[in-house]
Amino acid sequence: MITKLKCVVTLVLLVSVVCIVGCSDRQVYESVISDGSVSISASEDSVEITTVATKATEILEAEISEVSSTAITAAETTTESTAEPTVSEETESYAVIDTDETVDEVEEGYSFAIYQIGTDRDALATSADKLDSVSDVIIKAVPIAQENILITDSSGSVITGYLKTTVQVSEVYKGEVDLSEELVVTEECYFTDSNSVLWTSQGYIPMSIGSEYVLFLSTYSVDSSYAGMYFPVDLEYGKYAVSDDSTYFDVQSEVSIYDLQIGDCTDKERYIEWYSYVANMY
Repeated sequence: MITKLKCVVTLVLLVSVVCIVGCSDRQVYESVISDGSVSISASEDSVEITTVATKATEILEAEISEVSSTAITAAETTTESTAEPTVSEETESYAVIDTDETVDEVEEGYSFAIYQIGTDRDALATSADKLDSVSDVIIKAVPIAQENILITDSSGSVITGYLKTTVQVSEVYKGEVDLSEELVVTEECYFTDSNSVLWTSQGYIPMSIGSEYVLFLSTYSVDSSYAGMYFPVDLEYGKYAVSDDSTYFDVQSEVSIYDLQIGDCTDKERYIEWYSYVANMY
């Protein structure tokens, strides 16, 4: 549009020159402006300068108006395109649990639905025969109390949690632990929604009060906020349920994940191999 405006200005100047030449030479000149709709003529008796000038002025004003309108439109378009985008608020790295959530589906074989907690951890034992070396305490024990610990934010929404389970020792295989001693074990899972939802890592299922287990436990460091408590080595691979008569399940026959007390996310075949090893060793 700027180029077009320059052409109009040049045209007006050209008109002026034609008019001046026509007056001085008293000859007739004709010139077509733009599309030929405007002509300039001059003779000895008269020079139609006023008409030409008026028409040129109208054309110039029209072109300027068009340029201005285009410039305003361009400016508006630029403003819209350069407007700052809406930035969404950053979310926390953890999932906030809605404790008012309605649970529609209960895990078959259990009295609760199971949801996964994302974890990234290194295994302490790479095989079943490494369980002994990585464990500080190996015991057979029965859970006698269990506390569901929930950690919430300022609004009361659940961020995470764990189970604080007290077990009574019935047999000691390793570690400085006395028979009938009570140990506190932290289980990396927790309940919400009136205990109808279990949030857990891998396929870990928490111990049941009154049942018996062989546990491979590690101690927390002395400077930990959990000092004095224990945790199962490699989650479900550090916990093995035994039957009601204190014997191991026959894993060579058909045995369910509910008997073994593991979740769907556990590699059942691998867990049975480890279970068999533990049954033969302890």
